[in-house]
Amino acid sequence: MRIDLRTAALTDSEDQRVRIAASLLGAVRIEAKPSPWDGTRCDVVIVNADDAYGRQVLALAQKRGIGLVAYASQIMHFDQALNRPEIPGDSGL
Repeated sequence: MRIDLRTAALTDSEDQRVRIAASLLGAVRIEAKPSPWDGTRCDVVIVNADDAYGRQVLALAQKRGIGLVAYASQIMHFDQALNRPEIPGDSGL
């Protein structure tokens, strides 16, 4: 199985971790070679939600239905990452 994996707004150390994780997927016969987000369709994109560009990619991936892994330095509701008001009554997780 091959996965088209893209990244956006990652630091060098974060990018290195993603590359290591992707190489470990080879042990279960999943080929995932990370490359920078270029705006085209892919299977999954990994973004840093602390970064403005990362949040832009996050919003676009969500709109297009692209698989998404988003992280931030603090726990936040997905809507916060997109700079939208929180959903009333939602716990934020």
